Amino acid sequence: AGTVSQEPPPPGYYRVKRGDTLYSIALRNGQAPRDLVAWNNIANPNQIEVDQLLRVVPPNADVSSSGAVVTPVRPPNTTTQPVDSTPATAPSAAASSAPAGASDSAISLAWPARGSLINRFDDKSN
Repeated sequence: AGTVSQEPPPPGYYRVKRGDTLYSIALRNGQAPRDLVAWNNIANPNQIEVDQLLRVVPPNADVSSSGAVVTPVRPPNTTTQPVDSTPATAPSAAASSAPAGASDSAISLAWPARGSLINRFDDKSN
């Protein structure tokens, strides 16, 4: 049996520990499991090995030596408004399409599509 490496992983990478799953590693690093599969060319997401080194940030991400992904908090030249301010633009067309005098209780929700369900969501193929 091989020994587990005590060397810390490089920035942007994670070294698999006993009991880890690809899903748990992705969750801890704020990523989708399918992204980790793609970035690491993993053939079987259910088969990762202890001490395996996995990329946990996008390949083009700028990573500091502390392992944190460096991203700007806010793009330059942006303005902010206080939360309680009124919008500077007119209401959207969707909001203004309600009949005049209609109350919130007159609004109802509808299923977005009609017809039969042909497939359920599947993370591997969707």
